[in-house]
Amino acid sequence: YVLVLNPTRRPLTTWTTTPGDPGSKVILTSPHDGHIKLDQVPDRYKKKKKKKGCYNRTDNTCDWRHDCEGERVYRKCRPITGADMNSSMFALKIRQTIGRELGVMPHLIVSRLHRSKLD
Repeated sequence: YVLVLNPTRRPLTTWTTTPGDPGSKVILTSPHDGHIKLDQVPDRYKKKKKKKGCYNRTDNTCDWRHDCEGERVYRKCRPITGADMNSSMFALKIRQTIGRELGVMPHLIVSRLHRSKLD
């Protein structure tokens, strides 16, 4: 996810990548450890509004689109917005272990966007 705030400036990167070995077919991701909160990206949840997804009773799933249709059920479709602490460090250690044990270093993508903005 790259957001261009001003076309004349460099884009703000909300993720970091660590390339692995060229022959690696493994890509590790860490999507929930970021701290960047961009105003241009809508919040998934605001405590005052108790934002929630639309609950589908047929297949027991939640639709998280901002314009979803259907019943919004807070106890069934309450979003998790807190960061998974140290998940990026955990992903890095897994990457290093796979590289050491298998001899092929995986690629790594780490989101820096706060979980209140992305899941």
